[in-house]
Amino acid sequence: MPFCTRLLCCTGDTSDARTPNSKKSSSPTIPPSDYDDTLSPPVGNSINFMLLGTAGSGKSTIFKQFDKMFQTDLFTGGRSESVEAIKEFIRASFLRLTRLLRENYEYESEDLQLFVGDLQDSSKSVDIFDNLNDNALNNLVQIWNIIKSELGSQICQQESEFYFMEKLQDCLSPNFMPTDDDYLRCRVETQRSERRRYENVSFGKQNWVLTLTDVRGNKDDRRSWFSSFEDVDYFLYISSLADYNLCMEEDTSRNRLKDSLETFGEVLESLKTVSSFNKKSVIVLLNKEDSFKEKIRTDPLENHFTHFRPNKTNDVTEGKYFIKSQFVQIARKKGLDEKMDVKFTSAIDRKFGDKIIQSLLKNVISDILKN
Repeated sequence: MPFCTRLLCCTGDTSDARTPNSKKSSSPTIPPSDYDDTLSPPVGNSINFMLLGTAGSGKSTIFKQFDKMFQTDLFTGGRSESVEAIKEFIRASFLRLTRLLRENYEYESEDLQLFVGDLQDSSKSVDIFDNLNDNALNNLVQIWNIIKSELGSQICQQESEFYFMEKLQDCLSPNFMPTDDDYLRCRVETQRSERRRYENVSFGKQNWVLTLTDVRGNKDDRRSWFSSFEDVDYFLYISSLADYNLCMEEDTSRNRLKDSLETFGEVLESLKTVSSFNKKSVIVLLNKEDSFKEKIRTDPLENHFTHFRPNKTNDVTEGKYFIKSQFVQIARKKGLDEKMDVKFTSAIDRKFGDKIIQSLLKNVISDILKN
């Protein structure tokens, strides 16, 4: 099968980010050679997938969706273990959002003013959340209502920040158990490359073995991607539509979507140097369509991509197809644009497995059997 016989541009997901976070990740760079390679070689029909994409594109959510569909015990276990991650997400959100309130904002009481001061102190805020009582929880609810009134929901920066802040009483209760939606929306940065093997995946009249590898997407980690390309059959390149108005965490002078486009070109160029180049395919997932629909209503795409000239300002369809065209142009310049198949979806969609993963496997296995 010629490379890029199927270059799928699939669109979707949800992110409410607005302003850049200049904090750099302190996580170590872990090259693909450091995967846990205790997996034995697959037996029978096998397909190797690799998730590629810049930080915050939604790779980890898609990884969870594969678990949910093919290995439910791992998904259920991860969901149960996400309680602390969700609590920490809410704590960090309060730390950030209270600092965005106008200087010298006058709270209703001196006690509340002092409580906000403790929230803005990293060590004290940890203590508040570790020893949460009813009074502290009521203060948090009151402060969140002030933040919404003063700043509006659009100041929410990271994925699902507004979602979790709206249900903070449930999330911070002693008996909280995350739902599937909670777990899918809870973003935990990929700390090291992960590889998963799904055995006996029945499709058509045959069983298949799927191997899925997720790699870190921070800028400093990307150079290590290319050393593992040889063993991969299909590359899933994920990019977020909602990143059109965001800056990179590592470099606040760079637009995240433009960085993703540039990285996509580098991936295609690197794949051309692989000896088994003609047997590989790339699938591009343009993620977070739900958030894109919300954001473009108030922040036009042309404010960030000045060469975009829509017939109608704030038009979702024109905007997402323009972004898709940018990826198509990159592939065309490298001679890899034939047979483009475009789908729009959301990685946090409960039906993601049925809508996207099943469709993906159908196309991939059909191509394999043809060739």
